[in-house]
Amino acid sequence: MAHMDVAQFKRELYQCKGTVYDLDGTLVRGRVAEGVGKRFLKRELTRIFTDWHNKGYHARNVKLGATNYSRVNRAAKEKGDPEGLRLFLEILGQARCADQESAYGFAHDYVQERALPGAHDFVRFIKYGMRTRRESHPSLVSTLGSDIAVEVAMRYFGLDNGIAAVRVAYNDGFISGGEVEARNGEEMAHKTEKVLQRYGLSLNACLVVGNDINDHPMMSAARLTAASPLADEVTKAAAHIWIRDYETFLEELRKSEVVS
Repeated sequence: MAHMDVAQFKRELYQCKGTVYDLDGTLVRGRVAEGVGKRFLKRELTRIFTDWHNKGYHARNVKLGATNYSRVNRAAKEKGDPEGLRLFLEILGQARCADQESAYGFAHDYVQERALPGAHDFVRFIKYGMRTRRESHPSLVSTLGSDIAVEVAMRYFGLDNGIAAVRVAYNDGFISGGEVEARNGEEMAHKTEKVLQRYGLSLNACLVVGNDINDHPMMSAARLTAASPLADEVTKAAAHIWIRDYETFLEELRKSEVVS
């Protein structure tokens, strides 16, 4: 793929009618689901020493999480991230310690703490800062993660819609498991296209920002592509441009003249 300089990218950006962002590794460092899991594990570990009446229950949950950590990673590696996430949610359901309110709270804390520098301002600029040339510019997040992560990311980054690979299930306010709705990047691209249709758009009218091979099906269908600061080498090579860091890139976008 021919790489662009900032001015060329900005020219093409004016022709895009929407933007689709991956989440893990694109807007935030690491994986939201893993961060949430560690927070639940830490809370249960703390409760062993503070909730004496239920010490055995909390110790059981810690053991359940610790002993299944490698199993979850193996499932993600062998069957894909959504299947690993589904298994993780199933284990949380067995522990029955992951309440819905805490799950959203932990996810919000993780996104807020691990958002890449400048990512929030970059998203806002793409959505609002270039409207002198466009009437509207829907911005979406599309991730192989959960709907919890998607909803939190939408609120934090000010996105219009979101697509998740795994839908979380609840029982009496506690996480009980998860349903896989997309198993790989190809299926996520298909789901994303269906959501974009609600805006009268398709991927071939959008900018797609991603970081790894799971994002390539969306990127290959997009009008314009960018690799995130944490992108792997294959994705950097496949994208029209690599964003070394959002803060610097945003300043360059603001200052650059659009080439004809």
